Amino acid sequence: MRKVIYSTGLTLDGFINHDEMIADEELHAYHTGTMSEAGAALMGRVTYQLMADYWPTALTDPTLPPDMQEFARALDAVPKIVFSRTLKSVDWNNTTLMREVDPAAIAAMKQEPGGDLMIGSGVRLAHSFINLGLVDEFRLIFNPTILGGGLSLFEGLTNRIALELLRTRTFASGVVLLEYRVKPQEKENHE
Repeated sequence: MRKVIYSTGLTLDGFINHDEMIADEELHAYHTGTMSEAGAALMGRVTYQLMADYWPTALTDPTLPPDMQEFARALDAVPKIVFSRTLKSVDWNNTTLMREVDPAAIAAMKQEPGGDLMIGSGVRLAHSFINLGLVDEFRLIFNPTILGGGLSLFEGLTNRIALELLRTRTFASGVVLLEYRVKPQEKENHE
């Protein structure tokens, strides 16, 4: 069965600000590998619009470093599902528009063959999935920065979630990846 995995970069104090995230060759390689193995990339409207404005054109940008070109190819190839009530259409290669997070539809997607369902970035969509008990794993990529304020990953969550540490990884830049699995009894409490 496929899993829903929420992966995002954040500051040490839990804020998401992509201008503050480290994006070096080693991290691009990590994200390329993750996206290459994914069954689908799940995005909210804001993340979709930011990504669709840049990454499709990156495919043909000869000035882009090889690690970014590889990520662009992996992201372009993966099926993308955008959750939005306001977008009229989506036009990025291999993209589907869904109006809302439907737990039954997500459960059906998890039963399909293929790679895991990756929620990347964004807070609103992640909160919807988390509050509905649909996230199976978290991949939190902590950057060595403290902002003291901003868009919080954790603010607005409505349930306590117990996690089990699966693995850690430290990158040369000082970025630390923490991978957690939601404990099974916690998933049962949300359903």
